[in-house]
Amino acid sequence: AQDLMTLYGPRGLVSKLYDAVNRYLKAGLTIYNPFRYIKQPIENELGLWFADSELVFNVTAQPKAFYEYFDTIITGKQNDIYDLFISLGGDKEDFYTAEMRRYGKDLSSFRDIEGTKLPISLMERIDRSIERNKTYNFFAGKADLLRAVYHHEDIVYRYYAFKRWIQKGMTPKQAMLRVEKSFFYAKETPRFIQSLSRHIPFAPRVTYEFARIILTRLRDYPASTILKVGLMAGLWDCLRDEMMEILGWDEAALRKMGNAAP
Repeated sequence: AQDLMTLYGPRGLVSKLYDAVNRYLKAGLTIYNPFRYIKQPIENELGLWFADSELVFNVTAQPKAFYEYFDTIITGKQNDIYDLFISLGGDKEDFYTAEMRRYGKDLSSFRDIEGTKLPISLMERIDRSIERNKTYNFFAGKADLLRAVYHHEDIVYRYYAFKRWIQKGMTPKQAMLRVEKSFFYAKETPRFIQSLSRHIPFAPRVTYEFARIILTRLRDYPASTILKVGLMAGLWDCLRDEMMEILGWDEAALRKMGNAAP
């Protein structure tokens, strides 16, 4: 029974291997996907506009805040706003880290159950093989760099919003609360979202975060939020029509493709 639990239990070998595969599949959609590094700033700009449109159109404050942020983390220069931002948890998990939290542990963290031998010896062999694998170690080092880039692409937008809202008269705690309400912020999600996220890459958490942000905005700023949602829907329709025109498609062609789909 102990051997079966070690193999098939919640923290067993099979579960650990499943989580490891899941982790690399999700990494392939994010940090190993070069297009994400182009899309992410665009998505963050849209999120910034949705939170406070003035922040997007302030063409002097945004570059300055971005420069200050990266100058501070690279050189360690004194920055009181950054220190406040960090002390209030502004740099806590980005969206990728939150999604990967369950899968972030190495196989070597596998917890043995007393009295079992074969699964433990198998894990030991896996660990030793990984430690000796130069290719794995090479890409593991590159992954750390990619994770850092991906992380700071998100956090710099939080920092900019936090700084700008303080300049507009908010207290640091008020500014951080608004940051948490306005961005994909890796707080604990409901258990059923966590369960779905284990098997469905990103979609459950993305849906939950979008719903949380939009509903919070509707509660706090109903008029401007309805206007912005309408503008985004109209922009999407325009982009869709332009793409269809470029490709030479029409609604009849789309229906035909839909009917021909397996």
